Amino acid sequence: MSEAEKIISCPFNRAHSVLKGRNQFHLTRCRKQHPCADMGYCPYNSTHIFPKSETEYHLEHCESRIVMDTFFYQMGDSECSAKGACSLNVDLPPCEENWDDDMIEGSVLDVVKENAKKKNVLIGIAGASKAERKAHRLQERLRFQRLNGGDIAQVIIYSWF
Repeated sequence: MSEAEKIISCPFNRAHSVLKGRNQFHLTRCRKQHPCADMGYCPYNSTHIFPKSETEYHLEHCESRIVMDTFFYQMGDSECSAKGACSLNVDLPPCEENWDDDMIEGSVLDVVKENAKKKNVLIGIAGASKAERKAHRLQERLRFQRLNGGDIAQVIIYSWF
């Protein structure tokens, strides 16, 4: 059986067998059902619940304590060996680029639409009536034929059928 499938017993009711992965959810419900239980709670791991009489022993021997200890206390040689290996004082060449000077007048969307009209792409329309969509399709066919150098008369005749 893998570590995730390990079955443990509930500290509030030893008759409850719970999968280790579901233990925290079970403890939340079981704690509400046993509000008078005289239990202690581990500050290092919320799934560690024990009788209050064992609080001092648990706090000294809790396997989750190492996480907090390494956070608060410096353990051994924790200095980075690469510290000071590269210099951060680098002389950069002067930059002549200024993005504020390249500001586009008007809306960016208008610029995109104008550029799309010059390219060989079909532009869709949304939220228009049936007649407006039909007129837009005709205009797009004409624009597309002009860009491709095709016969515009053929497009107009085709759109009537």
